[in-house]
Parts: sequence; structure tokens; C-alpha cells
Amino acid sequence: MKLDTQRLILREVEATDVDAMFAWQVDLRYLEHYPVERTSRQDTLDLVGRFIGWKLERPRWRWQLAITLPIFGVDFSERRRDVTQFMELVIDTAQRITSGMD
Repeated sequence: MKLDTQRLILREVEATDVDAMFAWQVDLRYLEHYPVERTSRQDTLDLVGRFIGWKLERPRWRWQLAITLPIFGVDFSERRRDVTQFMELVIDTAQRITSGMD
């Protein structure tokens, strides 16, 4: 499954997403909101494996989609530095939205 818009691409989680997922799961900004109990690379491998396994279920009733940006054709799943930049963009946007709601 893949959904394209001008601003985002939603697609199935793939094995190549492990490094990107691990990068944000060990980021301190992420850990402020989620438990620290699972932060090893193996935990991330297991999680991605679970998501990929969901694709084989019949009937299928679970999905996990990766969010990527179509900017300059960059898929953030393969580049850790870009993942960090993407996270900073998301966090900055969220902070601006929340500060405007106060």
C-alpha cells in the first residue's frame, strides 16, 4: 500500500526502515514521551519484522505505514541525518501549532 500526496508519502514499513526507526527511537526528544524499555537495535528489528509480518496476514486487519516526504525525491528511511532533520521539522511544526493554541 502506498498513498502519495503533494506533501507526504505513506507506505508500508520495509526492512530498509530499521536504521531510520532506530535513529528516532533513541532520540532524547522521542524518549521524553515514550518508555525507555525498548531501545536496542534488536528491538527495532523485531518491531519492523512484526510490521512486515502483518502484510502476510489473511484476512489482513493490521497496517503500519511509514511517513516519508517527497521533497527532492528523498526517502528518509535510508538516511539517518535526514531523519534527524525531518524529526526537527516535525517537532518545530508541532511546537508552533501548540504555542498558537495556548
